[in-house]
Amino acid sequence: MAILLATALLPIHAFATEEDGALKIVFIDVGQGDSTLIILPNGKTLLIDGGERDQDKTVLSALQEHNVSKIDVMVATHPHADHIGGLIGVIDAMDVGQIIDSGQVHTTQTFLDFVETIESNQIPLVSVHEGDSIELDPNIDIRVLNPPATLPDRAYNEEEFNNNSVVIKLTYGEFTAIFPGDIELETESRLSSKDIDVDILVASHHGSRGSNTAQYLEAASPEVIVIYAGADNDYGHPHDESLDRINAAGVQHIFRTDIDGTIVLTTNGSSDYTLETVESGKIVVVPEFEYALLITSISLISLIVLINSGRIWKSSRPV
Repeated sequence: MAILLATALLPIHAFATEEDGALKIVFIDVGQGDSTLIILPNGKTLLIDGGERDQDKTVLSALQEHNVSKIDVMVATHPHADHIGGLIGVIDAMDVGQIIDSGQVHTTQTFLDFVETIESNQIPLVSVHEGDSIELDPNIDIRVLNPPATLPDRAYNEEEFNNNSVVIKLTYGEFTAIFPGDIELETESRLSSKDIDVDILVASHHGSRGSNTAQYLEAASPEVIVIYAGADNDYGHPHDESLDRINAAGVQHIFRTDIDGTIVLTTNGSSDYTLETVESGKIVVVPEFEYALLITSISLISLIVLINSGRIWKSSRPV
């Protein structure tokens, strides 16, 4: 019984640590841009985007904080500077095993510098399409949902950069998440007919009014939405229209990097997971109902142990 008592009194975060097969997702606050670090249970790492060019130190600091010394796979969802800019400094500063992109090309100096940095560091660059997968951990399914297979290599069409973003769906046991880059109505509509039901959904295109449609949100049915946006950004992201649709979809929790700062999610592959925020200091366990049941169960176990040990037992015999 003493062992049971010791287990019952453990802090709640002990149920999801890196030692017992935890997956960690770090939504890095890079201002008006995206950057997501994924640390898999076997220690392999996936970095999706890196914010603007001046955010490389922010990304590198996050990597250091989470003891990451190598990026096994780096994903550039599409050629816009607020997604690939910060990756340039990361490539120069640390070991990167492979880089994945959408196959689209741009004429900006940031994009040209990005390609040159990849070439000078002799890193393999692969373009992916719907149906491809990223093999990093045998217990994790990382599936590419976009761009479509019909997108030609080295495509240059600025109007389609967002819709041709690399979209990734991650599945670990009962836990699922989608990282959509900057997709808009056209791609959201196509994906809505597929199996995109998830726990965590990153808002498309920083919560733009042209994304996060009602149809897409209904198909994804997320418990939590994470929005990448810079504080007081010039675009007005996230737009009120998008927030209204998110709220109408019954999303339980909305996290925003402009308010919450960097957000860290931890899960061991079960249906529950924990989110902690740096700036706003929030700790949320989802689903909250199951968390409440767990705490109640722990309390009851502790009470039973104490009763059986005689520490709070009162005899009914008269004295």
